[in-house]
Amino acid sequence: MLLSWLTIPFIGRQHIKRYLSSTMFISFLIMVESYIAGKKKWWIFPNPPHPYLTGEAALLLGPFLAGSLWIKKFTYGHFGRYMLLNAIVDTFFVYPFNEL
Repeated sequence: MLLSWLTIPFIGRQHIKRYLSSTMFISFLIMVESYIAGKKKWWIFPNPPHPYLTGEAALLLGPFLAGSLWIKKFTYGHFGRYMLLNAIVDTFFVYPFNEL
């Protein structure tokens, strides 16, 4: 989580201002989805970092947030490129990264 936050200053102040609100909104929606998924037992994280947080909180507040800012910076104005890069990164998080 900390490593991903260390990359944020390299994005640039202008890009952070431009994309932070949409990134926070997306993160909020994913947190709501995680809460619902936990209640309905769609998936579980066996060792949450804190009793009041979901297991996904560390991923959402770390690599997901920073990664979303980077993806938006590199794909602004190119929806097809955004969808492709987002799919590749999400696939990486679901399969190899999740096993770690």
